[in-house]
Amino acid sequence: ERAFRASRWFTRGWTLQELLAPTSVEFFSREAVYPGDRTTLEQVIHDVTGIPLEVLRNGPLSDFSVHDRMAWIEKRTTTREEDMAYSLFGIFDVQLPLLYSEGKQQAFRRLREEISKASKSKQILDEAEVRCLADLRVTDPRHDKKRIETAKSGLLKDSYR
Repeated sequence: ERAFRASRWFTRGWTLQELLAPTSVEFFSREAVYPGDRTTLEQVIHDVTGIPLEVLRNGPLSDFSVHDRMAWIEKRTTTREEDMAYSLFGIFDVQLPLLYSEGKQQAFRRLREEISKASKSKQILDEAEVRCLADLRVTDPRHDKKRIETAKSGLLKDSYR
């Protein structure tokens, strides 16, 4: 277990997605020894990474704040500085082009902007869904013909009798 805890795999940026995206993850040592999977090792993984057990148990990432999800990458490193932001695209369910040479700050700025856009879109969709449901009303089919004709200015007048 000590070697597993000290694994470099827990310090690399891109392995965050590899840990969280699949429904199950199996671990093997260099010697092909199987210490366990994400489920059996969840407490150790939580202790090493700080990622909540609910997430390791396939809970929705969207239940966690942007700040919380950003914290999961803090102790990790990447070869290219932009990859710190790029390795979070899947965690936030955003798609952006990889622009190497833009620098870490610019990459994180683009990521934050895309997260903000996605968040606003979801809020708008949620509000539209509520409005749509509120607009639904139980009607008597005998009144539908008159209501439709009134709403459509007679366009459907002869379509049914």
